[in-house]
Amino acid sequence: MLAGVTWILDAVSSGDKDTKAKYAAAVSDVKITNAANGQKCMQITFDGKALASVQDKAVRSRIASMSAADQKEAMEYLRYINAALADTNPEVTWTVDKKTGKTVIVVANLTDILRSYAKTMLQDSYQGNISLTPQETEFLAALGYYYELQLYLTSSEAKADVNIPANVKQNAKASNLFNDIEVEVISVVQK
Repeated sequence: MLAGVTWILDAVSSGDKDTKAKYAAAVSDVKITNAANGQKCMQITFDGKALASVQDKAVRSRIASMSAADQKEAMEYLRYINAALADTNPEVTWTVDKKTGKTVIVVANLTDILRSYAKTMLQDSYQGNISLTPQETEFLAALGYYYELQLYLTSSEAKADVNIPANVKQNAKASNLFNDIEVEVISVVQK
């Protein structure tokens, strides 16, 4: 699902003026919700169809260097992400420091996108366009009904004075906490 949120990262953090302009063109509404304590908080609503178009072009350029098999898989995934974006009008709350213009925090409720993604895949399965296992169908049904997805991004500058105590460094162990997570949660097989 990370590819489904790259539009937020591109829109708020890209240094490229053309990229920012493309995402700005997909904005349908902006409201200043708070402008106190040296910060400005904006509620930004994107036009989902316009956002899907911008996202599609950005992701296609990123996957151009992949192998043909990986490109095919990424394009299938992108199709569902684009459908989910086009089906919603995502809202992002973006707080910036008035003095520096730097991002303080970005908050987005991505639940509608997540649920639309699951709904679109299930519809394709029910129509016979893709084949899902019973476990994948059950997972997508739960994803579309029960799951919520919130995104919080903050910006910070690295400080040279961060000091890790010697005993912590010495006792640090590599974590393999995520080793058992499947690389792909869902695999889509074309009929």
